[in-house]
Amino acid sequence: MPTRNINNDLKVNANLYLNMDTNSLSGDSNGAVVLAGYDSLTLKTQSSPRVTINSSGSVGIGTTSPSAKLDVRYDSSKDGIFVKDEGGGAVMLFGADGSNNARARFYNGSHSQNIEINSNAGSPTYFNAGNVGIGT
Repeated sequence: MPTRNINNDLKVNANLYLNMDTNSLSGDSNGAVVLAGYDSLTLKTQSSPRVTINSSGSVGIGTTSPSAKLDVRYDSSKDGIFVKDEGGGAVMLFGADGSNNARARFYNGSHSQNIEINSNAGSPTYFNAGNVGIGT
């Protein structure tokens, strides 16, 4: 496919699709995709929407209609939001168990689970280090 250099603004009066034949962008590292005048920006992979930014600036991951500033939706069989350190070790996990009960897990410096808070009354909420004070 021939390459075209555009040295001025490119105006498109329809949907704009950017297709790349390689896995990287070349050129200036300060680049951006700006779609002025549209209600939202949606990033897709394999034809499925993955990330949406709406006109209010709300970001949706796993949804095209974010209902909060950051709205993350996922299959509850997955882990949810997993925060890891630069070496890939577990730090925090926020999500739900297999029954859609909210849970948060926190890991120590050795990446071992140290704290779990689970909204399911039948699941343990525990702290594996030191004393716990409530209302003190």
